Amino acid sequence: MLLKKLNMKNYIASIFKTLIWLTIFVIAVLVIFITVRLVVSKPNSSISTERPTSAADNHAGNINSTSNVTSIVLPTPAGRLLFSDNFDDGFAHNFDFYTGGWKVVDDGTGNKVLQMDSPQTCCADARFGPTNLPDGIVEFRFKVINTDYHAQVHVMEFSYRVSNDISNNATQYQLHYDPETSIINTIYQQNGGDWQPLEGNSGEGPIQGTTGGWITLRVKFQGENISVFINGNPFMTGLDTRINNGTLTLGANGPMIVQFDDLKVWDLSK
Repeated sequence: MLLKKLNMKNYIASIFKTLIWLTIFVIAVLVIFITVRLVVSKPNSSISTERPTSAADNHAGNINSTSNVTSIVLPTPAGRLLFSDNFDDGFAHNFDFYTGGWKVVDDGTGNKVLQMDSPQTCCADARFGPTNLPDGIVEFRFKVINTDYHAQVHVMEFSYRVSNDISNNATQYQLHYDPETSIINTIYQQNGGDWQPLEGNSGEGPIQGTTGGWITLRVKFQGENISVFINGNPFMTGLDTRINNGTLTLGANGPMIVQFDDLKVWDLSK
């Protein structure tokens, strides 16, 4: 009888110990689960999604990427591909460099890009691709690495249907990008004179959330119609009949360093 009581006590004690260990195990699992959920759901306060609120926040320094724009890959145009260069071989092909400093560099990721250094005193200009393109699509990626916001002017420039002297007395359509405001606009110039708006509705506006990051620009010009796409998204359209052909240029007005990559030119002429 005594032996049976001892066995029963041992049995109950064993069950009690098992329950204690099982409870500890369940509590430990719950603690781990709750901890993981808190870590995953906690926002990363070190990542900023806002650009500097004023030029003083980022004078004459490297520009940090805050891109939060959803990029869309546009379909390949139906036109004939006339020009393409990604600079992977370390050279810039079919370029004529006029002013500023131009060289192919590593962007820090092992990728080769064309870097433009526009000096404090003036500007940078380079012609590329076909010498005469009436109707076409031009697409490339660009990234502003450094600029001086103290300067009166600091804009990246892409020009199309350029005639005459590209540096001084050009007649052209030109797209400006201001890295301080992220504003892009498309304008017209005759014989190096004052800039004028397009004849039709074009407008201008900021590219939201792209400061410092790579921006993919596509410009389509066919007849009087002009369309601009930013990161695959339609950005602006315009109409103008004053120029019907010319060459293509990249450049800058004011001190800045800009990198370019994946340039492509399609011919839409009939």
